[in-house]
Amino acid sequence: MGWRIQFDDSRFTIKQYEDDPIFTADEEAKIVTFQLQRDVYTPVAVLKAFVKMGLSVMPDEEMPNFAAALNWIRRPDHQVSLVSESEFPILYSFVPGPMPNDKIAIATFRRKEGIEDVPYAFFILGYGNEVFQIFLPAPMRDHMIDGKQITITAFPNPRDIYPSQFGPTRRGVMNLTGRNAVRGEIFTLRIGFDRVA
Repeated sequence: MGWRIQFDDSRFTIKQYEDDPIFTADEEAKIVTFQLQRDVYTPVAVLKAFVKMGLSVMPDEEMPNFAAALNWIRRPDHQVSLVSESEFPILYSFVPGPMPNDKIAIATFRRKEGIEDVPYAFFILGYGNEVFQIFLPAPMRDHMIDGKQITITAFPNPRDIYPSQFGPTRRGVMNLTGRNAVRGEIFTLRIGFDRVA
């Protein structure tokens, strides 16, 4: 409450309360550091939202493979799980540097016939500097990897081939299988700038 970040006319405008600051600016290093409090969320509900997005763009002929995932998404009880927590990672990539913030990229991928050591399907969602790679659970198709240690590779992006002046893509694994509400979480964001207007 009380703060706003707005971008228009090729510049950021930041409004905040004096007694409740959300950012600090280091003019010498030309870096703004934001400390933003996330709204209350339940991690597994976010995971269900990602899976729902992926299934909403899945071809109709593939949907029978995801009946269990659809039932899981529809259940309001977040304590009910579909697959084990270790089998549900989200690969996260941050691509540094200026990126279009008004474009969204989505894709679904299915494993090739004859391959059995990777999940059946993935959904990729990219916007701004962030890319999420989400496993789309299909228990009937994924039974051969149940309980097995598998390695999942992040989907490449153009900056992997042609690194930019802003540095390499940073990658990590997110766990959104938590079933309890998360409150008061602080997200730190650092942004470089050329000048202060």
